[in-house]
Amino acid sequence: MRKFVVSLGALLLFAACGGDDDTNPEPEPEPDPTAVPRLEEAACRFEIPAELGLTQGENVRCGDLIVYENRDVLDSGIIRLHYIQVDGADTNAATIYLDGGPGGNGNSILGALGGNEDVRAALLAGGDFLSISQRGTGLSQPALMCDQMNPDASACAAMLAPNADLPQYNTANNADDIEELRALLGYDELNLYGISYGSRLALEVLRRHPDHIRAAIAGGTVPAHVVWPAETPANFYSALNALNGSCEADAACLEAYGDLTATLVQGITDLNAEPAIVSVFGQQFPLDGDTYASLVFQLLYSRATYGILPLVIMDLAEGRTDRVLDPLLDIFLGQSSAAGGLAQGMYYSVVCGELFNPAPGATVFEAATEGLPEPIVQALGASWYSLEANCANWPMGRPTPDLQMVVTSDVPTLLSNGMLDPITPPLFGAIAKEGLVNAEVVNFANSGHGSTLQSDCGVQVLTDFLAAPNAALDSSCSESLEIVFEMPTAAAPMAGLDLKRIRREIDRAPTPPWIRDRLS
Repeated sequence: MRKFVVSLGALLLFAACGGDDDTNPEPEPEPDPTAVPRLEEAACRFEIPAELGLTQGENVRCGDLIVYENRDVLDSGIIRLHYIQVDGADTNAATIYLDGGPGGNGNSILGALGGNEDVRAALLAGGDFLSISQRGTGLSQPALMCDQMNPDASACAAMLAPNADLPQYNTANNADDIEELRALLGYDELNLYGISYGSRLALEVLRRHPDHIRAAIAGGTVPAHVVWPAETPANFYSALNALNGSCEADAACLEAYGDLTATLVQGITDLNAEPAIVSVFGQQFPLDGDTYASLVFQLLYSRATYGILPLVIMDLAEGRTDRVLDPLLDIFLGQSSAAGGLAQGMYYSVVCGELFNPAPGATVFEAATEGLPEPIVQALGASWYSLEANCANWPMGRPTPDLQMVVTSDVPTLLSNGMLDPITPPLFGAIAKEGLVNAEVVNFANSGHGSTLQSDCGVQVLTDFLAAPNAALDSSCSESLEIVFEMPTAAAPMAGLDLKRIRREIDRAPTPPWIRDRLS
């Protein structure tokens, strides 16, 4: 474990002095307090679960990584990226968590460590554990936070631009930040663990800084060379069909609910024509079909909701909301603040600057949605059209075509996806594997976004891979994960839900601006 804070300048000076034996060695120089990059100790801004039993300064430390906002212009000013370092096995390596969004601040993973001893053991077995609030996210400075309920990019940019060079908040600079953190903390090697956009960032670290990476886990894989927002309606439809397939394979579920996909698609149409009235924290609101689709989309991130989703779909088809939908809305809209909210400015800087710079032609979205039911395209296509409009008003700088190229690497890599993941489907893992000669794709049945944290099987695969990334991986359990479906005859269908788990799994998926727009 590494417990010291040094500057990169001091590391380089030490290397230059060589390793000769000297009975009267020169005292090691004090780190330059003005060097960039450098580390500075800081009080933890992460929310650390009490279950972890951590005490700052003893078995956990927090600090700020000080880097240039623009490494090509050294008088561009500095920014502060907050990180947490948890003591693990006594090695010269660490596992670093890379959050999703883009715009998540790295806090949500601490809930998984606090809530599951096996996850904690897996992530600490090979060395220390790190999480970083990436540049522009909520625990770092500046934090590119805008009005969480207003997705307008022009207003967001106008608020942030006086204090931030927005085009510098991108995946390439993010990856360079990770390498500088590794060097300053003194680790020989890192294991990368990214979920969603964090997987995209992990792939970029593999591209730019492979020499000090022992292994990488790209969960909810986002390939560099896919315009993923165009695929959202198709990915949602694929997840619905996977849920429907699991229900059809269960005789009781099939008899109770029939064709879930057809029922939901019809429900979107019916609710757009005549919205249902739902109760959220005791207040009444109309629920139209497009908002309904967005809610189901987000709930599909969490495997813990799958047993109840058929009942939600059937109840709404019958005009009923009180039994399960109203309580689920309270859970979803009242999810904890552990993720700190999405840094909307970081979201736009990455998505607009890398995927809409220049903007893809209309044929990209048309090709991706060809053959899908129109209600699905209309409801989930909002994400695409919202980004088109907002990215047209976002300062993006020069195009970065290199960030859209296939990532190639021979570092051992686990590409994990959930079969019911509505935003990063199993296909994305296969696409990312094209350039990764030492990668294994594992698709977890009946699992969602961040599937390695959603079941005992997922945690075991995570554990085994981190323990021996070059060994043959037994992932056979991923094929036999099941769903226990709640029947409409249940007296208290919500009683068996693990509400804390649902909150944790949704927290690991910061709500994109286009969904927040639906709910505002």
